[in-house]
Amino acid sequence: MLVLTILTAMTLWLGLLGWGAMEVVLSAVSAVERIWTSAF
Repeated sequence: MLVLTILTAMTLWLGLLGWGAMEVVLSAVSAVERIWTSAF
């Protein structure tokens, strides 16, 4: 039972990390697009 709890916690943690990384990438892409459109 403890192993199942640890696996579930790890899965949730990795999912949150993946979501956070995706948010960072999306914000970086939008910032680059803003700079690109303002430069040209």
